[in-house]
Amino acid sequence: MINPKLFIFLKNIKKNNNKEWYDQHKEEYKILRDEFIKILEDIRDEIANFDDAIKRNHKAGIETVKVFRINKDVRFSRDKTKYKTSIAGLISSDVHSETEPVYYFAIEPGGKSFIGGGIRTPENDQLKSIREYVSVHYKKLETILGNKKLVVTFPKGIEDETKLKTAPQGYEKDHPAIDLLRYKNFTIGKSIIDAELKDSKIIKSLAQKFATLHKFNEFLRKAIK
Repeated sequence: MINPKLFIFLKNIKKNNNKEWYDQHKEEYKILRDEFIKILEDIRDEIANFDDAIKRNHKAGIETVKVFRINKDVRFSRDKTKYKTSIAGLISSDVHSETEPVYYFAIEPGGKSFIGGGIRTPENDQLKSIREYVSVHYKKLETILGNKKLVVTFPKGIEDETKLKTAPQGYEKDHPAIDLLRYKNFTIGKSIIDAELKDSKIIKSLAQKFATLHKFNEFLRKAIK
């Protein structure tokens, strides 16, 4: 179960998004952050039962869990508040690699918590590699995306906010995989309500959801190699 104090902290920092308040509660946040890391590690251990790359690299001492900083990068944002109102992290076979697909988990009160996986906004070379692989192995990807468990767990499928309206350069508009090739972002995810995160079996529950993304992540891993 997620510590209820984490929800309280995140609600309070939303109301008091300033350095003075944060400094007064910094030690509390450190404790809650450590607890969140432990949750990710527990989920990682469950994922290692079906993702061999994560199991292998964790045993080899490679970092497989990462938690993002609470400080916001406001250099290019109109919103100049200093701190995030969520806590988020990821699990990957190598958290320092930009080419490894991830299992992502974020907590934000008010039904804004989120889980997902894949590769978000890949660099041009990475995107090119993924598209080249998809253009050849699209039937396999269609099978993965059509899996009943994945569809039930993540009904929206691949995130399409940045999807191209036309064929990407180098591909004909009548290519049999054109719909898949128009994606620029290869991630799948969904929001989670607060009540679900307060369940005592949340670790197992999230791991089961991530299990439905394993073959999608595995496909992306092969696409970029």
